[in-house]
Amino acid sequence: MASIQRHRLQWLTGLVFAVLLGCASAFLSSPSSPLLTRPLVPTTSSSSCLNLAKRRGNLGSIVDVAGDSSSSSKRRTQPKKRSKRLANNSSSNKKKNSSKKDDATAASAISPLLQEWASGQQQEQDNDIQEDSTAVSTASATTFTSFQEDEEEDTPTSNKKGKRASPKKQKSLQNEQDEQRKELVRSLVAELNDVLDTSKQANKKTADMNDILKPIRQLIALPNANTNLRQLLAGQTRYDYRLAWVGSDNAICHMGTGLHKVPLARLQEVYLSALGKSRVEVLEVIRIIGPFPNARNTLEGSGKIGKRNVEYNGDGSTFSELSVTYDSMIDGTGNRITAGVENNVRNYNLHILFCDETAIVAVVPPTAEASWEDPLQDNGANILFFAREETLEENLDKMRVL
Repeated sequence: MASIQRHRLQWLTGLVFAVLLGCASAFLSSPSSPLLTRPLVPTTSSSSCLNLAKRRGNLGSIVDVAGDSSSSSKRRTQPKKRSKRLANNSSSNKKKNSSKKDDATAASAISPLLQEWASGQQQEQDNDIQEDSTAVSTASATTFTSFQEDEEEDTPTSNKKGKRASPKKQKSLQNEQDEQRKELVRSLVAELNDVLDTSKQANKKTADMNDILKPIRQLIALPNANTNLRQLLAGQTRYDYRLAWVGSDNAICHMGTGLHKVPLARLQEVYLSALGKSRVEVLEVIRIIGPFPNARNTLEGSGKIGKRNVEYNGDGSTFSELSVTYDSMIDGTGNRITAGVENNVRNYNLHILFCDETAIVAVVPPTAEASWEDPLQDNGANILFFAREETLEENLDKMRVL
């Protein structure tokens, strides 16, 4: 029995040894075993003392990594960038496709009736545009445009480049227009003086009222007819005017003394002078019947401009308010009478329809109870027409005025 057990033990020991020997030979003959290829001790580079991972930034440039590891990292990062770009492109394509799908769904969501209405509106607009173009072409074919003269090419409005004219050119054009206006005013005033000249044989009879009112109506119809009133009153130059025509005796008494109503007295002339600095002087020449010289009454005061460019009559005509206050008077004997107290102050208003250095057209304003639409109504009963007087002192000497 002992020999049999000893024999079995030897057989098992040999079997185990054979198995172990076979495993060892198979293990040693494998070339790809990681235990044999991997070094037991990690090797470090002689030029670097750091064993760090390579990352983005400046730290990767100063850390020296082995050539194989750098090349492998580059090979790994490039596919990542490409994958990111491909991912971005795919996401953008998805967004575009989704937006197109949304537009398609929005277009399909519109009601057929709404689409029909929109197409009808577009058709109407096209028809209107076609009709307008046809009308324009017809009008251009039937309208005749006259040729402009060569002189109009020099005007600022005919500048092809759209540039404004030079200040010198504008000033010359303005001066030319002012001269034309002055010439028109002179001709109208001369026409009125010619009608009122009683020395002519044709005017010895009573003149037609329309011949007198026609030039006056043309004067007050001029644009900016009363814009020179402030310049005449506040300027430094003296302007003398003679009352050439008045519509009624009440209009004379409105601005004068009314002393010509005294028995044996007759009103010879009335002169209005703008002395400058808002000072006004009215000179009345009264003739006394008999062997007496002509007397004059001098009214002095101040003028003040009220409302300007007030429209009336509904046709664009305007007037300016003038308020005159007399503060002193020199009678025919040469005595000066001052206002002294408020009761002696004389105030009156005039509406200036036309004002120029050549002539003045004034009208007595209506009362609070009455109103007028045409200032020349009642044959110009409220009109006072003053013409420029150049030789005031010579005329006073001829009339032997004290």
